[in-house]
Amino acid sequence: MTARENIEAELVLEVEHRSAAFRDALEAFRASEARLKFVLEAANLGAWDFDLASREAWRSAEHDAIFGYPAPLREWTYEMFLDHVVPEDRAEVGRMAQQAITGADLEYECRIRTAGGALRWIWVKGRPQRDPEGRPRRLTGIIGDITPRKKMEEDLRQSEEQFRTLANAIPQLCGMANADGSFFWINQRWFDFTGLTPEQSKGRRWMSALDPENSREALERWRHSVATGEPFESVFGVRGADDAFHPFLGAAVPLRNRDGRVVRWFGTMTDITEQRKTEDALRKSHHEEMARARELEAIMEAMPVAVFLSRDSECRNIMGNRAAYELLRRPPASNLSKSAPEGERPDTFRFVRSGKEIPVSELPIQQAAATGHRIQDYEMDAVFEDGTARSLIGIAVPLLDAEGFPRGAVAVFGDITERKRTEERLRQVQKLESIGVLAGGVAHDFNNLLTVIMGNADAALRQYPSCEELQRIISASEEAAHLTRQLLAYAGKGRFLSETFDLSDLVTRSTHLLSASIPKRMELLFHLSPQPVLVDADHSQIEQILLNLVINAGEAIPSNSVGRIEIATNPCDIAPEMNDARASAFDVRPGPSVCLEVKDNGSGMDEATLAHIFDPFFTTKFMGRGLGLAAVQGIVRSYNGYIEVHSSPGAGSTFRIFLPASAKQLDAVAPPAPRPRALPRRRSPRGAILIVEDEEQVRGLVSTELRSRGYEVLEAGNGRDALDVLARAARPPALVLLDLTMPVMGGEELVPILNRDYPDLPILLTSGYPEEEAQRAFPPGAVAAFLQKPYTVAALAEKVERTLDRVGAGNSE
Repeated sequence: MTARENIEAELVLEVEHRSAAFRDALEAFRASEARLKFVLEAANLGAWDFDLASREAWRSAEHDAIFGYPAPLREWTYEMFLDHVVPEDRAEVGRMAQQAITGADLEYECRIRTAGGALRWIWVKGRPQRDPEGRPRRLTGIIGDITPRKKMEEDLRQSEEQFRTLANAIPQLCGMANADGSFFWINQRWFDFTGLTPEQSKGRRWMSALDPENSREALERWRHSVATGEPFESVFGVRGADDAFHPFLGAAVPLRNRDGRVVRWFGTMTDITEQRKTEDALRKSHHEEMARARELEAIMEAMPVAVFLSRDSECRNIMGNRAAYELLRRPPASNLSKSAPEGERPDTFRFVRSGKEIPVSELPIQQAAATGHRIQDYEMDAVFEDGTARSLIGIAVPLLDAEGFPRGAVAVFGDITERKRTEERLRQVQKLESIGVLAGGVAHDFNNLLTVIMGNADAALRQYPSCEELQRIISASEEAAHLTRQLLAYAGKGRFLSETFDLSDLVTRSTHLLSASIPKRMELLFHLSPQPVLVDADHSQIEQILLNLVINAGEAIPSNSVGRIEIATNPCDIAPEMNDARASAFDVRPGPSVCLEVKDNGSGMDEATLAHIFDPFFTTKFMGRGLGLAAVQGIVRSYNGYIEVHSSPGAGSTFRIFLPASAKQLDAVAPPAPRPRALPRRRSPRGAILIVEDEEQVRGLVSTELRSRGYEVLEAGNGRDALDVLARAARPPALVLLDLTMPVMGGEELVPILNRDYPDLPILLTSGYPEEEAQRAFPPGAVAAFLQKPYTVAALAEKVERTLDRVGAGNSE
């Protein structure tokens, strides 16, 4: 082989060798490049290279991706890089780049805006490549997106800042200790409170601020917790900057690692000075509240009204004060609730309104507890087993919890039974007053007419004694006068002449009259008291009561049956509590009383009839009757007595009249006064008589009669005219015949004037009212005598004559 061939062969071998080496190097480079790319991708890093002379830049795909470019850009310059850096960081980046150009290593962090506008943090690190002369020729480096790390650092910083802010803001003193219990961090509150510096407080030197006398137990517990890892809690004293010890509640919890070993302690100390003061104040307040509660309980027990309390919204348990238990007749401390469970619910009383039992849910305290609304002025009746009842009025107020929801209720009720009775009495009095006004008007006008009729008939009868028609006119007028007296009796204004007599004796003397008042088929039975039963009353009125009751009993007995009417008298005594059970139409006076009883075996009455038997003109018989029992009620009421009625259909009726007994003895009772004898016509009058009467016909009748008997007569239509007549008279008259009720000026106004200006002038008062009622407005002795209307002319002349005789006898003495 030639030299040329040898050289060529060697060259081929060298080329092959070098090709193989190149291929190996290229393969190694490619492997290295792949590894670098993998590392860069895994580390999310981009590579870059910058030629300082040409200012040309090379960068990896990851580099452009960090700046928000999915695909690599065709070119990249330093100026393009600066455009992405936020303005606030460009000056620092430029300074660092300038140092790198001069040969310094490059490393910094800055913020950029990506192509999409997102704000990111990047980390840049580079190193200069030098030429043989040592001058920087290129800059090569890496770039990474450190936004997540920055966010974590910021979050950690903010968390630490928040922790420190919170730790310094909380009112407690707090700190962190090592596992051995030595504190390495304490919040600002500790320094502010104790006045110690951080150096004075680190380690175990913080214990110097504790009260050595009162903190020994707390320190022993702390040592035990450090040794065992148990949580710590105790009270100890801490010296403040004011050099005074304050009580603190200390607490510490251990922080453990994954192995469960205590690595740190976190503790707090809470100043409980105010809490201790509050506890002391609460204890004092509790004692005061207990004292006030006892006072309130005593006040409630002393209150005259019933107080009810329920502490549950369903009112299943209701307690009361003493007055509540007494009112409902229940033992103290028992459950008063109608909503109570079976076995506890009281059944000895029920609550009624308008005649119907009130449903439990509608009772006032249950309503207030259920709705949360105040129940005002609620009226109801408590009805008991024995049939008695009490009227109640009150309010119920809900008890509200902190959220404003009802949790119970309080009710206060007063017993208004007496007030109700008083109101009913007032209504009765008002009704009687209206009847009294009616009766007064009737008595005035009707009696004036009857006076004219009876007077003229009586005068005519003297001229024609055999005229029966005149006698019937007089009898009819007397019956009409009796009707007027019944109206007055119903109005309670019918008391005429009060005298003391034995009630049994009156019944005995009325036997014939009573027998004539009922059918012959009926039997009268008498059960009279063997001892005297004395009353102070008008004899004729009590006789009217007896007669009306007997007639009423006779009419109640059917015509096809044998009737029996029993009359009894007996003494009795009315206890004060009996007044509570009486009807409100009566004003009963407790004490010794007498009883007149009339019992029949008639058809009896139901409750509806019993409710109206005393109403004027109410009757179950034929029309035109019905004033008898009303008059009886009026008479009994005027004597402060009461009527008790027992009746039921088919069982007959029993009327009991209770009247106050007389305090006089039987032997002290004066015999009845003899009837006045008829006097002869006077022939020698002793002066003029002034007639003051507004009714012209009555005045004319009286004037004619007196003149016919020889009297000089002066006339006046009212009190004012009478004063004018007296002022013009040459001398005062011997007598004034004065009507009580007149227009312009009546008798009530005129009598005081006559008594004052004419003290020696006798007054003969006349009225349709009975004497006791007519003279009630005058003091004793204001009038000389009284004449009841209607009257006959004979009765008029007799009363005038007797008055003049009595006055003349008094003057002669």
